[in-house]
Amino acid sequence: MNRKSFHRQLYFWVLIGMLVGILVGYFCPAANPVHLRLFGNDYSFDGSKLKPLSDAFIRLIRMMVAPIVFTTVVTGIARIGNLKRLGRIGLKSFLYFEVMTTVALIIGWSVAAIFKPGAGMNVDVTTLSTTALNEKVGQATAPHSMIHIIIEFILNIIPKTIVGAFAEGDILQVLFISVLFGIAMAGIGDANQRVILAIEQVSQALMRMVAMIIRLAPIAVCAAMSVTIAKLGIGSLAQLAKMMACLYLTCISFVIICLGLLLRYYGLNIFTFIKYVREELLIIFGTASSEAVLLRMMSKLENLGCSKPLVGMVLPAGYTFNLDGSSVYLTMGALCIAQATNTHLSFA
Repeated sequence: MNRKSFHRQLYFWVLIGMLVGILVGYFCPAANPVHLRLFGNDYSFDGSKLKPLSDAFIRLIRMMVAPIVFTTVVTGIARIGNLKRLGRIGLKSFLYFEVMTTVALIIGWSVAAIFKPGAGMNVDVTTLSTTALNEKVGQATAPHSMIHIIIEFILNIIPKTIVGAFAEGDILQVLFISVLFGIAMAGIGDANQRVILAIEQVSQALMRMVAMIIRLAPIAVCAAMSVTIAKLGIGSLAQLAKMMACLYLTCISFVIICLGLLLRYYGLNIFTFIKYVREELLIIFGTASSEAVLLRMMSKLENLGCSKPLVGMVLPAGYTFNLDGSSVYLTMGALCIAQATNTHLSFA
Protein backbone atom coordinates (compact mmCIF):
# COMPACT_ATOMS: atom_id res chain seq x y z
CA MET A 1 0.00 0.00 0.00
CA ASN A 2 1.49 3.35 -0.96
CA ARG A 3 1.65 6.43 1.23
CA LYS A 4 -1.18 8.22 -0.53
CA SER A 5 -3.65 5.34 -0.31
CA PHE A 6 -2.77 4.78 3.37
CA HIS A 7 -3.78 8.34 4.21
CA ARG A 8 -7.09 7.79 2.49
CA GLN A 9 -8.03 4.83 4.68
CA LEU A 10 -10.74 5.44 7.28
CA TYR A 11 -8.87 3.56 10.02
CA PHE A 12 -5.91 5.96 9.65
CA TRP A 13 -8.12 8.96 10.41
CA VAL A 14 -9.84 7.07 13.23
CA LEU A 15 -6.41 6.56 14.84
CA ILE A 16 -5.65 10.26 14.35
CA GLY A 17 -9.00 11.07 15.98
CA MET A 18 -8.14 8.89 18.98
CA LEU A 19 -4.77 10.61 19.43
CA VAL A 20 -6.23 14.11 19.13
CA GLY A 21 -9.05 13.22 21.55
CA ILE A 22 -6.60 11.94 24.16
CA LEU A 23 -4.51 15.12 23.87
CA VAL A 24 -7.56 17.39 24.13
CA GLY A 25 -8.89 15.52 27.17
CA TYR A 26 -5.47 15.54 28.86
CA PHE A 27 -4.71 19.23 28.34
CA CYS A 28 -8.30 20.39 28.88
CA PRO A 29 -9.59 18.33 31.85
CA ALA A 30 -13.07 18.89 33.24
CA ALA A 31 -11.63 19.77 36.65
CA ASN A 32 -9.51 22.58 35.19
CA PRO A 33 -11.21 24.02 32.08
CA VAL A 34 -9.51 26.42 29.73
CA HIS A 35 -10.97 29.94 29.78
CA LEU A 36 -11.36 31.65 26.42
CA ARG A 37 -12.60 35.03 25.33
CA LEU A 38 -14.38 35.03 21.99
CA PHE A 39 -16.32 37.89 20.43
CA GLY A 40 -16.21 39.80 23.68
CA ASN A 41 -17.63 36.94 25.78
CA ASP A 42 -15.88 34.61 28.25
CA TYR A 43 -16.16 30.86 27.70
CA SER A 44 -14.81 27.87 29.61
CA PHE A 45 -13.84 24.80 27.60
CA ASP A 46 -12.86 21.29 28.59
CA GLY A 47 -12.72 17.98 26.76
CA SER A 48 -16.10 16.83 28.08
CA LYS A 49 -17.80 19.63 26.13
CA LEU A 50 -17.24 17.61 22.94
CA LYS A 51 -19.71 14.93 24.03
CA PRO A 52 -22.52 16.18 21.71
CA LEU A 53 -20.33 15.32 18.70
CA SER A 54 -20.03 11.64 19.65
CA ASP A 55 -23.70 11.50 20.69
CA ALA A 56 -24.77 12.98 17.35
CA PHE A 57 -22.78 10.33 15.45
CA ILE A 58 -24.36 7.47 17.40
CA ARG A 59 -27.83 8.95 16.82
CA LEU A 60 -27.18 9.23 13.09
CA ILE A 61 -26.15 5.57 12.95
CA ARG A 62 -29.10 4.38 15.05
CA MET A 63 -31.41 6.39 12.82
CA MET A 64 -30.36 4.21 9.88
CA VAL A 65 -30.38 0.77 11.54
CA ALA A 66 -34.13 0.03 11.51
CA PRO A 67 -34.83 0.89 7.82
CA ILE A 68 -31.66 -0.90 6.68
CA VAL A 69 -32.59 -4.08 8.58
CA PHE A 70 -36.15 -3.96 7.19
CA THR A 71 -35.17 -3.49 3.54
CA THR A 72 -32.36 -6.06 3.71
CA VAL A 73 -34.38 -8.80 5.39
CA VAL A 74 -37.52 -8.27 3.29
CA THR A 75 -35.74 -8.35 -0.08
CA GLY A 76 -33.58 -11.28 0.96
CA ILE A 77 -36.40 -13.50 2.21
CA ALA A 78 -38.66 -12.59 -0.69
CA ARG A 79 -36.00 -13.71 -3.17
CA ILE A 80 -34.58 -16.75 -1.37
CA GLY A 81 -37.40 -19.08 -2.41
CA ASN A 82 -36.58 -21.67 0.29
CA LEU A 83 -38.08 -20.67 3.61
CA LYS A 84 -37.37 -24.07 5.20
CA ARG A 85 -33.64 -23.56 4.71
CA LEU A 86 -33.91 -20.08 6.18
CA GLY A 87 -35.71 -21.48 9.21
CA ARG A 88 -33.07 -24.17 9.79
CA ILE A 89 -30.25 -21.64 9.68
CA GLY A 90 -32.18 -19.34 12.00
CA LEU A 91 -32.52 -22.16 14.54
CA LYS A 92 -28.81 -22.97 14.29
CA SER A 93 -27.99 -19.29 14.78
CA PHE A 94 -29.96 -19.02 18.02
CA LEU A 95 -28.33 -22.22 19.29
CA TYR A 96 -24.93 -20.69 18.52
CA PHE A 97 -25.92 -17.46 20.28
CA GLU A 98 -26.83 -19.32 23.45
CA VAL A 99 -23.67 -21.44 23.55
CA MET A 100 -21.23 -18.60 22.83
CA THR A 101 -22.91 -16.19 25.25
CA THR A 102 -22.69 -18.79 28.02
CA VAL A 103 -19.02 -19.41 27.23
CA ALA A 104 -18.32 -15.66 27.34
CA LEU A 105 -20.03 -15.36 30.74
CA ILE A 106 -18.01 -18.24 32.16
CA ILE A 107 -14.72 -16.93 30.77
CA GLY A 108 -15.33 -13.41 32.09
CA TRP A 109 -16.13 -14.70 35.58
CA SER A 110 -13.18 -17.11 35.62
CA VAL A 111 -10.61 -14.48 34.59
CA ALA A 112 -11.86 -12.01 37.22
CA ALA A 113 -11.84 -14.72 39.89
CA ILE A 114 -8.26 -15.77 39.04
CA PHE A 115 -6.55 -12.39 38.50
CA LYS A 116 -8.70 -10.39 40.97
CA PRO A 117 -8.53 -6.97 39.19
CA GLY A 118 -10.43 -5.23 42.01
CA ALA A 119 -8.37 -6.60 44.89
CA GLY A 120 -6.47 -4.03 46.89
CA MET A 121 -8.64 -1.03 46.06
CA ASN A 122 -10.35 -1.23 49.48
CA VAL A 123 -13.21 1.07 48.49
CA ASP A 124 -15.42 2.14 51.41
CA VAL A 125 -19.02 1.41 50.43
CA THR A 126 -20.34 4.15 52.71
CA THR A 127 -18.52 6.80 50.65
CA LEU A 128 -20.15 5.81 47.36
CA SER A 129 -23.05 7.77 45.88
CA THR A 130 -26.21 5.65 45.60
CA THR A 131 -28.40 8.21 43.81
CA ALA A 132 -28.30 6.50 40.42
CA LEU A 133 -28.65 3.07 42.04
CA ASN A 134 -31.73 4.14 44.01
CA GLU A 135 -33.34 5.44 40.82
CA LYS A 136 -32.80 2.11 39.06
CA VAL A 137 -34.07 0.13 42.04
CA GLY A 138 -37.16 2.32 42.17
CA GLN A 139 -37.89 1.56 38.51
CA ALA A 140 -37.49 -2.18 38.97
CA THR A 141 -40.56 -4.37 39.14
CA ALA A 142 -41.21 -7.21 41.53
CA PRO A 143 -39.43 -10.48 40.64
CA HIS A 144 -41.38 -13.03 38.63
CA SER A 145 -41.01 -16.70 37.94
CA MET A 146 -38.99 -17.90 34.96
CA ILE A 147 -42.20 -18.68 33.05
CA HIS A 148 -43.43 -15.10 33.48
CA ILE A 149 -40.06 -13.75 32.37
CA ILE A 150 -40.10 -15.88 29.21
CA ILE A 151 -43.69 -14.90 28.41
CA GLU A 152 -42.90 -11.21 28.94
CA PHE A 153 -39.84 -11.49 26.72
CA ILE A 154 -41.82 -13.09 23.90
CA LEU A 155 -44.57 -10.48 24.18
CA ASN A 156 -41.98 -7.69 24.00
CA ILE A 157 -40.83 -9.04 20.64
CA ILE A 158 -44.26 -8.18 19.23
CA PRO A 159 -44.54 -4.38 18.86
CA LYS A 160 -47.70 -2.54 19.86
CA THR A 161 -47.73 -0.91 16.42
CA ILE A 162 -45.61 -1.30 13.31
CA VAL A 163 -44.71 2.37 13.36
CA GLY A 164 -43.81 2.16 17.05
CA ALA A 165 -41.13 -0.48 16.42
CA PHE A 166 -39.38 1.79 13.92
CA ALA A 167 -39.86 4.91 16.05
CA GLU A 168 -38.28 3.29 19.11
CA GLY A 169 -35.53 1.65 17.08
CA ASP A 170 -36.02 -1.78 18.68
CA ILE A 171 -33.97 -4.05 16.39
CA LEU A 172 -35.66 -7.24 17.54
CA GLN A 173 -39.15 -5.88 16.89
CA VAL A 174 -38.08 -4.51 13.50
CA LEU A 175 -36.58 -7.90 12.67
CA PHE A 176 -39.83 -9.62 13.64
CA ILE A 177 -41.85 -7.34 11.34
CA SER A 178 -39.31 -7.73 8.54
CA VAL A 179 -39.39 -11.53 8.64
CA LEU A 180 -43.20 -11.61 8.58
CA PHE A 181 -43.36 -9.11 5.74
CA GLY A 182 -40.66 -10.94 3.78
CA ILE A 183 -42.44 -14.28 4.12
CA ALA A 184 -45.70 -12.65 3.03
CA MET A 185 -44.00 -11.13 -0.02
CA ALA A 186 -42.42 -14.48 -0.90
CA GLY A 187 -45.88 -16.08 -0.81
CA ILE A 188 -47.22 -13.63 -3.39
CA GLY A 189 -44.91 -14.99 -6.07
CA ASP A 190 -43.90 -13.14 -9.23
CA ALA A 191 -46.42 -10.38 -8.54
CA ASN A 192 -44.09 -8.98 -5.87
CA GLN A 193 -41.24 -8.16 -8.25
CA ARG A 194 -42.06 -4.46 -8.64
CA VAL A 195 -42.36 -3.97 -4.89
CA ILE A 196 -39.13 -5.87 -4.20
CA LEU A 197 -37.28 -3.85 -6.84
CA ALA A 198 -38.48 -0.62 -5.23
CA ILE A 199 -37.40 -1.79 -1.76
CA GLU A 200 -33.97 -2.77 -3.12
CA GLN A 201 -33.52 0.69 -4.59
CA VAL A 202 -34.46 2.22 -1.23
CA SER A 203 -31.92 -0.10 0.44
CA GLN A 204 -29.17 1.10 -1.91
CA ALA A 205 -30.02 4.73 -1.12
CA LEU A 206 -29.88 3.99 2.62
CA MET A 207 -26.47 2.36 2.23
CA ARG A 208 -25.17 5.48 0.49
CA MET A 209 -26.47 7.55 3.38
CA VAL A 210 -24.59 5.30 5.81
CA ALA A 211 -21.40 5.72 3.75
CA MET A 212 -21.79 9.48 4.12
CA ILE A 213 -22.38 9.29 7.88
CA ILE A 214 -19.50 6.91 8.58
CA ARG A 215 -17.04 9.49 7.26
CA LEU A 216 -17.73 11.39 10.47
CA ALA A 217 -16.34 8.51 12.55
CA PRO A 218 -12.92 10.14 13.20
CA ILE A 219 -14.64 13.22 14.65
CA ALA A 220 -16.90 11.05 16.82
CA VAL A 221 -13.95 8.98 18.05
CA CYS A 222 -12.00 12.16 18.87
CA ALA A 223 -14.93 13.51 20.89
CA ALA A 224 -15.53 10.21 22.73
CA MET A 225 -11.87 9.84 23.76
CA SER A 226 -11.71 13.50 24.78
CA VAL A 227 -14.75 13.15 27.05
CA THR A 228 -13.38 10.00 28.70
CA ILE A 229 -9.92 11.42 29.41
CA ALA A 230 -11.28 14.84 30.48
CA LYS A 231 -13.69 13.33 33.02
CA LEU A 232 -11.63 10.45 34.39
CA GLY A 233 -8.11 11.63 33.70
CA ILE A 234 -5.07 9.53 32.87
CA GLY A 235 -4.40 8.95 36.59
CA SER A 236 -7.90 7.62 37.27
CA LEU A 237 -7.66 5.27 34.32
CA ALA A 238 -4.33 3.98 35.63
CA GLN A 239 -6.08 2.81 38.81
CA LEU A 240 -8.29 0.59 36.71
CA ALA A 241 -5.45 -0.54 34.43
CA LYS A 242 -5.56 -4.11 35.77
CA MET A 243 -9.29 -4.35 35.17
CA MET A 244 -8.94 -2.90 31.67
CA ALA A 245 -6.01 -5.18 30.86
CA CYS A 246 -7.99 -8.24 32.00
CA LEU A 247 -11.01 -7.13 29.99
CA TYR A 248 -9.19 -6.47 26.73
CA LEU A 249 -6.96 -9.53 26.98
CA THR A 250 -10.01 -11.69 27.70
CA CYS A 251 -11.93 -10.28 24.74
CA ILE A 252 -8.93 -10.69 22.43
CA SER A 253 -8.38 -14.25 23.64
CA PHE A 254 -12.07 -15.04 23.19
CA VAL A 255 -11.97 -13.79 19.59
CA ILE A 256 -8.72 -15.53 18.66
CA ILE A 257 -9.37 -18.83 20.44
CA CYS A 258 -13.15 -19.39 20.45
CA LEU A 259 -14.09 -17.63 17.22
CA GLY A 260 -10.74 -18.54 15.66
CA LEU A 261 -11.32 -22.27 16.20
CA LEU A 262 -14.83 -21.96 14.82
CA LEU A 263 -13.61 -20.19 11.68
CA ARG A 264 -10.76 -22.67 11.37
CA TYR A 265 -13.29 -25.50 11.32
CA TYR A 266 -14.79 -23.92 8.20
CA GLY A 267 -11.40 -23.27 6.60
CA LEU A 268 -11.12 -19.56 7.45
CA ASN A 269 -8.32 -17.67 9.17
CA ILE A 270 -9.27 -15.42 12.10
CA PHE A 271 -6.34 -13.03 11.53
CA THR A 272 -7.29 -12.54 7.90
CA PHE A 273 -10.84 -11.74 8.97
CA ILE A 274 -9.64 -9.29 11.67
CA LYS A 275 -7.55 -7.50 9.06
CA TYR A 276 -10.60 -7.33 6.80
CA VAL A 277 -12.71 -5.61 9.51
CA ARG A 278 -9.95 -3.56 11.16
CA GLU A 279 -11.68 -0.24 10.41
CA GLU A 280 -14.87 -1.41 12.11
CA LEU A 281 -12.93 -2.63 15.16
CA LEU A 282 -11.26 0.76 15.57
CA ILE A 283 -14.60 2.56 15.29
CA ILE A 284 -16.07 0.28 17.99
CA PHE A 285 -13.07 0.90 20.24
CA GLY A 286 -13.26 4.66 19.80
CA THR A 287 -17.03 5.15 20.10
CA ALA A 288 -17.69 2.28 22.57
CA SER A 289 -20.66 1.26 20.44
CA SER A 290 -20.93 -1.75 18.14
CA GLU A 291 -24.09 -0.29 16.60
CA ALA A 292 -21.88 2.17 14.76
CA VAL A 293 -20.63 -0.61 12.46
CA LEU A 294 -23.68 -2.85 12.13
CA LEU A 295 -24.50 -1.67 8.63
CA ARG A 296 -20.87 -1.79 7.47
CA MET A 297 -20.50 -5.34 8.81
CA MET A 298 -23.61 -6.43 6.95
CA SER A 299 -22.19 -5.03 3.73
CA LYS A 300 -18.76 -6.59 4.27
CA LEU A 301 -20.19 -10.03 5.03
CA GLU A 302 -22.25 -9.86 1.85
CA ASN A 303 -19.08 -8.94 -0.07
CA LEU A 304 -17.44 -12.08 1.34
CA GLY A 305 -20.20 -14.15 -0.26
CA CYS A 306 -22.63 -14.56 2.64
CA SER A 307 -26.27 -14.77 1.64
CA LYS A 308 -28.01 -11.39 1.91
CA PRO A 309 -31.14 -12.67 3.72
CA LEU A 310 -29.05 -14.64 6.21
CA VAL A 311 -26.83 -11.66 6.96
CA GLY A 312 -29.88 -9.45 7.34
CA MET A 313 -31.51 -11.85 9.78
CA VAL A 314 -28.56 -13.32 11.73
CA LEU A 315 -26.42 -10.22 12.32
CA PRO A 316 -29.16 -7.95 13.73
CA ALA A 317 -30.40 -10.85 15.88
CA GLY A 318 -26.85 -11.36 17.12
CA TYR A 319 -26.76 -7.72 18.24
CA THR A 320 -29.69 -8.56 20.51
CA PHE A 321 -28.96 -12.12 21.65
CA ASN A 322 -25.20 -12.58 21.32
CA LEU A 323 -23.27 -9.66 22.84
CA ASP A 324 -20.24 -11.69 23.94
CA GLY A 325 -18.15 -8.62 24.78
CA SER A 326 -20.88 -7.29 27.04
CA SER A 327 -21.17 -10.70 28.69
CA VAL A 328 -17.46 -10.71 29.51
CA TYR A 329 -17.63 -7.13 30.78
CA LEU A 330 -20.71 -7.63 32.97
CA THR A 331 -19.42 -10.71 34.80
CA MET A 332 -15.91 -9.30 35.16
CA GLY A 333 -17.23 -5.89 36.24
CA ALA A 334 -19.55 -7.37 38.87
CA LEU A 335 -16.77 -9.44 40.41
CA CYS A 336 -14.30 -6.52 40.23
CA ILE A 337 -16.71 -4.28 42.16
CA ALA A 338 -17.17 -6.99 44.79
CA GLN A 339 -13.40 -7.35 45.13
CA ALA A 340 -12.85 -3.57 45.29
CA THR A 341 -15.39 -3.21 48.12
CA ASN A 342 -14.18 -6.37 49.90
CA THR A 343 -17.62 -7.95 49.47
CA HIS A 344 -17.98 -11.71 49.62
CA LEU A 345 -20.32 -13.15 47.00
CA SER A 346 -22.30 -16.20 47.99
CA PHE A 347 -24.66 -18.20 45.79
CA ALA A 348 -25.86 -20.55 48.48
